[in-house]
Amino acid sequence: MRVVTMSGRSRARIGVILGATLLGLVLIDPGVVRATHGGLHPTILARAPFADPFSMKVKAYVGGKQELAQVHDAADTIVQEVIVDPGGFTGWHTHPGPAIVVVKEGTFTYYDGEDPTCTPSPYGPGETFVDLGQGHVHSAWNHSTTIPVKVYVTYFDVPPEVPSPFIAAGDPGFCEGF
Repeated sequence: MRVVTMSGRSRARIGVILGATLLGLVLIDPGVVRATHGGLHPTILARAPFADPFSMKVKAYVGGKQELAQVHDAADTIVQEVIVDPGGFTGWHTHPGPAIVVVKEGTFTYYDGEDPTCTPSPYGPGETFVDLGQGHVHSAWNHSTTIPVKVYVTYFDVPPEVPSPFIAAGDPGFCEGF
């Protein structure tokens, strides 16, 4: 089982680096960021730091194996609604910390960036799953041609200076045609 941990100082340093990198991509070529996803409509509903010191461990099965993410001195928590249009794609990405995804409408098909078989994991209305974040690259599709997907995501440990919990990542090369 892989265990990932980050201290508050490490998270802040990574957040600044990732934020600067993403900003650089937008300034150099806005098409680079837009090309990573299509038909994606994220709306942050709430964001706040923990009032008291908070640490957490999240164990989840990802790609059929148990993984563990640990957070020490957690940063901000964000609650976000994400709507994915029919045929839409989140793009390959990660998050600063763990994320809990609740599917409200449609079928959200998750792809693990560490799975060389590119096995889809579809989640439907009323289902919840965990993404470990912390560098774990993944993507999700709405394979429907008619029905939008609506999910609610709670992201943990987003550094205050990072405006979005979405960190674009390169295609891992396992899923042809994505």
